[in-house]
This record gives sequence, C-alpha cells and structure tokens, in this order.
Amino acid sequence: MSLKVIFPFLLTLAFCSATTIQKNLDVLTQLGSHYVMQHNEKSCGLASVTMLINTLRSIRNPQSKSITQDHLLTKLGNEVWNQAFSSSGSGLSLDEFAIFLRDVFDAYEFWDVGIETVHVSHLSTSVHQYLKNILSNMFLDEALYTFLIVNFDQSMLTPTNFSSGHLSPVGDYRSYNKTVKILDVDLDWTGPYWVTVETLLKGMNTIDASSSEYRGYIRVFLDKTKILHEVR
Repeated sequence: MSLKVIFPFLLTLAFCSATTIQKNLDVLTQLGSHYVMQHNEKSCGLASVTMLINTLRSIRNPQSKSITQDHLLTKLGNEVWNQAFSSSGSGLSLDEFAIFLRDVFDAYEFWDVGIETVHVSHLSTSVHQYLKNILSNMFLDEALYTFLIVNFDQSMLTPTNFSSGHLSPVGDYRSYNKTVKILDVDLDWTGPYWVTVETLLKGMNTIDASSSEYRGYIRVFLDKTKILHEVR
C-alpha cells in the first residue's frame, strides 16, 4: 500500500478515535453531573443506580427530567428493595445489586442493556489487565457505552478505620498513571477522589460477610445505536 493511501487512512483513524474519546468522555461527564448523595449508609447502591439511569435517560432524550432516588423506588414498587435501602436495611451484595440493576433497567424500558458481574476473587496480572481494558474501553469503544460500578471495602480506599462494603460509580480513568476516579456517593469523603487501579482491586478483593462472596464490580454496557431507538 502506498503512502498516498496510508496517510489519509491514518488521519481518518486518528480523527475517529479522537471523536469517539470525546463523545464517551461527554457521557462520563453527564454521569458526574447527575451525582447524588446516598440517603443513609445502606443506600449507596440506590444512589449509584439513580446516577446511572439519569445519565441513560439524558442520552436517550436530552429533554428528560432527572428522577430522584425516592421516585425510582416508587416506580419499582418492590418492598424487598425498599427494605434493603432503608436505614435499618442490610444493603445489597454484588449479585443482589445486579438483580436490582436489571429491575431498574426494565422499569425504565432500557431493554438492551448488558450487565457483567465480576467478583475479584484473586489478584493477578490477568485480573489487572482485564479491568484496565474495561476502563480504557469506557473511552475508546466506538460501538458501546460502558459504565462501571465498583463494590469495595471503604476502609481500603478512604481514611476510615471502619470496614464496610460500599458501591459507587467510576467517573474517569487516567491510563498514563493507572488511576480511577470514584464518584463516591458517600459525601463523608468530600465527593469524588482518585485511587490507583491496584488500590481499587485490593479494595474489591475482600469478602462481603452478608454473602460470603468476594466483592468486585459490575460493567454496564449498551449499543450506542439502540439506545436512540428505545421507547421514550
């Protein structure tokens, strides 16, 4: 192939990549703009999903109004979820949270959203690389919108001595220094903060006493073209 052919191709590839990165970054910025604070120590999952569903609704219809955490629970009308997120509730394990996510997506008619649950049961090079690939694809994927909600022991990411399971969305990733921005819904830690991928994985490589399972993360993904054709 001649340089006359290769050079325009490379320019087009670079332009497409830059455009994709910017569009994906804009979506993550929307996620941050829909930030909400958890109502109590058990409702971090509810706050995280409210941020995510408001972001998806704004992508589907920029004129849509944000919903509240209370509105979301009322729409589901499920006493199990109401109790889990109450101040006297038990919260949700990672697998229970995945079920809750599916209920929310169905209730708001996002039929084509994919959910991948990953338990970080060990730390290895392959585990690190798999997560870094997902984080990179949040920006680089031309076909999918990708979001990440992480489940970790708060004492390993924040300055607290109290060991407690927690859920929050990821809002950004810096590949050059392998750091992740946690949009922590617990405002005790003054909002979003950055941690290394290694630190995040260590926080997820912990046991949830309620389920006896390792914590981890949930990847939410959906086709960029299909979301525009969902029922509005």
